[in-house]
Amino acid sequence: MKVEVVTIGTELVLGLTPDTNAAELGRALAAAGAEVVRHAAVPDRPDAIRAAVAEALHRTGFVVATGGLGPTRDDMTKREVAALFEMPLRLDEGVLRALEERFRRLGRPMPAVNRGQAEVPQGATVLPNPRGTAPGLWLEDAQGRVAVLLPGVPAEMRGLLVDEVLPRVARRAGDPTRVVLSRMLRTTGVPESALAERIGPIEEDLAPLTLAYLPSLDGVDLRLTAWSLPRPEAEERLAAAAQGLRGRLGDHCYGEDGADLAAVVLETLRARNGRLAVGESCTGGLLAARLTAVPGASDVFIGGVVAYDDDVKTELLDVPPATIEAHGAVSEETVRAMAEGVQRRFEAWAALAITGVAGPTGGTPDKPILAAPPAPRARVIRFNAPDGTPLVFDAYEPGTPPGPRAAVLFLHGWSDHAGRWIPTAERLRAAGFAAYLLDQRGHGRSGGRRGHLSRFSQLLGDLQAFRRAVRPRTAAPQVLLGHAFGALVVLRYLETQPGDPPAAAVVSSPWLGLPTPVPMLTPGAWAEIQWAQRAVVADSRRVDCPLLFLLAGEDRVVDAHLARAFADGLKGGDAVEVRWYAEMHHEVLNDPQRDRVVGDVVEFLGNVGL
Repeated sequence: MKVEVVTIGTELVLGLTPDTNAAELGRALAAAGAEVVRHAAVPDRPDAIRAAVAEALHRTGFVVATGGLGPTRDDMTKREVAALFEMPLRLDEGVLRALEERFRRLGRPMPAVNRGQAEVPQGATVLPNPRGTAPGLWLEDAQGRVAVLLPGVPAEMRGLLVDEVLPRVARRAGDPTRVVLSRMLRTTGVPESALAERIGPIEEDLAPLTLAYLPSLDGVDLRLTAWSLPRPEAEERLAAAAQGLRGRLGDHCYGEDGADLAAVVLETLRARNGRLAVGESCTGGLLAARLTAVPGASDVFIGGVVAYDDDVKTELLDVPPATIEAHGAVSEETVRAMAEGVQRRFEAWAALAITGVAGPTGGTPDKPILAAPPAPRARVIRFNAPDGTPLVFDAYEPGTPPGPRAAVLFLHGWSDHAGRWIPTAERLRAAGFAAYLLDQRGHGRSGGRRGHLSRFSQLLGDLQAFRRAVRPRTAAPQVLLGHAFGALVVLRYLETQPGDPPAAAVVSSPWLGLPTPVPMLTPGAWAEIQWAQRAVVADSRRVDCPLLFLLAGEDRVVDAHLARAFADGLKGGDAVEVRWYAEMHHEVLNDPQRDRVVGDVVEFLGNVGL
């Protein structure tokens, strides 16, 4: 079975965006038993799209095309290919209902422009796309010619490819008794790049299986897939490959498929009739919360001690004061003593202990706090929130006249700290802006309970106090820049502080589409964040300042399409802009192409007069 691939997009032809879809399609289709004989990239022009698809159908009778299925005027693939197959477009009520439901989840009506995505060539098969608004399409005519149309966003394309296209291709390409099977290995405590180094030497030996790296907040999952193989052979190859990978992963691999790390720990102890106790310092009870979130934990987990203060370590966990004096509270010697102490106190078979320096003070050069130290020439500024909580920010200010073009106030994400965003601050300073990086309450050097949030409104008060603390340093207009959780704070602030609007705002990958709680988050904090997500959507009409959205097509943390729909529905019109980075992941400002992203921010600020 011969197949041709057509990737559609002017940005691909001009070299502005790497054509990763073509490589992904080539590997996956080959693994499914198809022979990819040609690949063409064409611009977003109707004549070019029609010619490329028509020529591919003439040569092989089977073409897979990506791109041009969106709601805007330059998305014309569906119309041109439908004309080739002489299939008129008809409104599909099922697709329309799915689109409306997707926007209903965001709490707003569907823009009229998206209605066109529910128009389907008469007789075509709709391939459902739960990751975005544009469904895939499978067109086939009486001569047996096939055109498969997929979205150009890599994450959407990849999902449809695996879920809908490859099984159909495998059935057409070979024996219908052959199967497509996958097996997942779950890892923790090791980054994707380190895994690639370990596995790289044997990756080619895994063929004909394919291997996908799937990073997430929990760790990196490794998915092995067997394509179009007899079931016994597929199962045998997957088992052998999984065993080989486990040997290279070592203790970093804790299970397969739906395994949960905390559940694995509890089950391991349960099999040994063991009971578990924990001693925590800097995590403030989050370890115990993670364990007790697993159903049935009570038959293994006894309890724990939150020994945040050194006196609690000595009095409740029997840590010798001499140990703390000699080695410090953050040391292997102290944490071993904590584990031994909590084990004795609860008469537990096993014990876990955690210590560290979470701030706001107490770091040393040998044992720094969790936040990275500020870069040279950055000033560390301390101030208090309205409720008295101590807060800290770093000031990156141009050292030469005439002063900054604007003051950019940055809010980081959850379980994050200002020190991770120093490169962004340096790039903004180099462009003539002053950048101020705040450690939000409960993070880095600022005060507040780790992993917890009493009221979301506290963060709005913190931001207002942050703005007041910056004003004595510069009279330049203020710009708010928030990432992820910080972007949610910025959006809510814009809606609730109409009397003191900033000159502009930029939000990166905002927390508008979080389906489940993230790690290091108490139930109370999650409830407050859920409330804020609903409030931001309900009060979006109040946003009335120039606003730029930075969204990542490969975001696996938040639903970037919901954020894009939210942006499209804001009343600001030309004052609201969206930059869509199809190939990037959640942290676009920390992406290898971050210079491009910062350049877009600088251009946006220039366009609004800053």
